Amino acid sequence: MSYLVLARRWRPQCFEDVIGQDHVVRTLSNAITGDRLAHAYLFTGVRGVGKTSVARILAKALNCEKGPAPTPCNSCAGCNEITAGISVDVLEIDGASNTGVDDVRELRENVRYLPQSSRYKIYIIDEVHMLSTAAFNALLKTLEEPPPHVIFIFATTDPHKIPLTILSRTQRFDFRRITRAELLEGLERICREEGFVVDPSDLALIAREAEGSMRDSLSLLDQVVSFSGKEVPKGEVAKALGIVDRTWIAHAAQAVVEGEADRAIAVVEQAFDHGHNLRELLREILTYMRHLAVAREADRPEELIDLPDEEIETIKEIGGKTSPEKLQAVFGILAKADEHMGRVQDPRSILEMALIKATHAEPALPVEEAIERLEMIESRLEGRSSSPGPPRSPTGGAGKPEPSLFEQVQSPPESSPEKAEAGLSWNSILKEVRRQEDSFLEILLESVTFEKMDENVITLSVQKGSVQASQLKRRETREKIEEIAARLHGGKVVLRVREKDMPSEHTSATETDLTRSLKEEAREHPLVKDAQEILEATIRDIRTKNTGR
Repeated sequence: MSYLVLARRWRPQCFEDVIGQDHVVRTLSNAITGDRLAHAYLFTGVRGVGKTSVARILAKALNCEKGPAPTPCNSCAGCNEITAGISVDVLEIDGASNTGVDDVRELRENVRYLPQSSRYKIYIIDEVHMLSTAAFNALLKTLEEPPPHVIFIFATTDPHKIPLTILSRTQRFDFRRITRAELLEGLERICREEGFVVDPSDLALIAREAEGSMRDSLSLLDQVVSFSGKEVPKGEVAKALGIVDRTWIAHAAQAVVEGEADRAIAVVEQAFDHGHNLRELLREILTYMRHLAVAREADRPEELIDLPDEEIETIKEIGGKTSPEKLQAVFGILAKADEHMGRVQDPRSILEMALIKATHAEPALPVEEAIERLEMIESRLEGRSSSPGPPRSPTGGAGKPEPSLFEQVQSPPESSPEKAEAGLSWNSILKEVRRQEDSFLEILLESVTFEKMDENVITLSVQKGSVQASQLKRRETREKIEEIAARLHGGKVVLRVREKDMPSEHTSATETDLTRSLKEEAREHPLVKDAQEILEATIRDIRTKNTGR
């Protein structure tokens, strides 16, 4: 097989080729120039950021026939042998495969011998954290006092697994994740050299998916070119890699911010139809919400959001349509849904219900302001309670004391069938669902309208053709609700669901004249008017006690 993958063909061969690790390259170059070499180095960092490549370059710089020099010639026998991986004086050892104490004892025996044709005998041990405790202990003495012709270079993705006794005897370099801008610049250069035609926005998508790894970005580019050919049509990268299109994420976030649940749910349907992981979709939306908040608060969001400039402009535009408090409320709802998605068989329903709830999320008042407004309401209540005069009956005469505001709004008629239903009420059902931490049911039931409860029949109403309607048509969902209600009721309970076109304020067609009268009286009550004025609030719904009407 003659084809060499991009990640190997474009492996850095000198320090100048290394992307995103200037702090490492500069220190090592100065150490070589100033003859201040350590006997052991530790390179740490995530996969694909250049740890092993820099180790090889350092080995070439030290053993180059024209060196030691920061820039190896890459043409002498020593450089060529190291590049090809056949140098007898530069040994690359896989720590994951050579974990035992016997392997280290053999290494200790060999370090005593001088290099055959080079200045230094260099041991590059990759994934060094995989060595056993006994192997580390066997290596300790050699590492503390190595022969002058030996240099150790350790590479690892998990430095915290290395004993402190080993760490204290090495010079440590932390390789950072490569930024998307640096990855994008490197990808553009390689595409020019290779003759690939890829849209910059698609290259940016590859850089995002690589998560700071140059090797991963080249592997992804290889995959895309294999899928589409050297001239990659715009938008083809997402299809080739099976990832969610960034425009979908923006559309979902914008729909949530603007309160349009149907648009947000449409994105879920698109992602589901394309076979995408819906939990990853949710996490992408969560990240986008973070970007919206940062774009609102930061003076220079482009320094904090690692995305192309045109996408940052879109984020600024969307974020400007809402408030930080709204974004915090949405983020909390979606983060809670993420906690539960991994534990359910139907993650799509969790995501859809969470997005519906998020579109209707109301920003919470700051605590200080809420306390101040409550104190204002309390002072007005005290003022009204001290006013003289006997209590009036609902008919206007003296006699039976007038019920309090909450009794007027919430108390059912005395003949209500719920008198016989002990601990069963709509609120008790919701509390039980929350106690069970069933996030799907909780989100679903909070987004439907409770109409009435007659004996053992619970009636709910939902918007015709809505997601809630389709979920409540599922037998397993209905049975779960009926089971919870039956347990509270002490007997069989039947769930009845009515689909209808619902206005913004839901008014049941079956409510009694008394209920309607109580609702209207509550709406016009002076205390309610005061609360609306002080809290700057509007009335969305009025419900009577237990029945929810």
